[in-house]
Amino acid sequence: MIDALPEKTRHAIAPLLKPVVLARGTVTTRAGERLQHVDFPVDAVISVIATTPSGRTVEIVAIGSEGYVESDAPMQSAVASRSAVCRFPGRVLRMSIDDFQRTLQTKLDFVHVIRRATHARFFVTEQAVLCNVHHSMDQRLARWLLIARDRSGRDHFMVTQAELASVLGVRRAGISLTVARLRSIGAITSECYGIMREAIRVEWTPAG
Repeated sequence: MIDALPEKTRHAIAPLLKPVVLARGTVTTRAGERLQHVDFPVDAVISVIATTPSGRTVEIVAIGSEGYVESDAPMQSAVASRSAVCRFPGRVLRMSIDDFQRTLQTKLDFVHVIRRATHARFFVTEQAVLCNVHHSMDQRLARWLLIARDRSGRDHFMVTQAELASVLGVRRAGISLTVARLRSIGAITSECYGIMREAIRVEWTPAG
């Protein structure tokens, strides 16, 4: 996303961007807490999470290098409405919320890029609602794996069955069956690393 800025603007904001390496599972934003910073993923993938009153979590959207976290920031909200967690480890460029707000006031090119990224996120989120209503579990998981591949730029990655169940808002037993079906048709390969970790190494198999 930062690369989409004109060179002059990139150089101007470069001192405001702090490189940060995120480990898998790192919480970068907590719902209800004051916004401290905005993250621009480089090769990390960050999941924006919604939590039900009962404590159940569901992924709303996965953000990679095409976007930023959190979308409350340009709305001049002081408090985060959603939590965010690092799904796939990697680097982000981090800008303090104060610097972010000042840059929105002084760099029109930056505003345009933020608006495009925000619009894209809203569209993707709305499209996911349509998918969840009309598509089968196999299709929904395939869509998420494609998104994960696009966002991470990787053909293989680690994800647990519990995470997939949380992402799709379904029971873990359904995930096991769906993964088995995708594996049986050669769409993915997966390898179990132990019952306690419930880890799956998913490898993308290109069509054709």
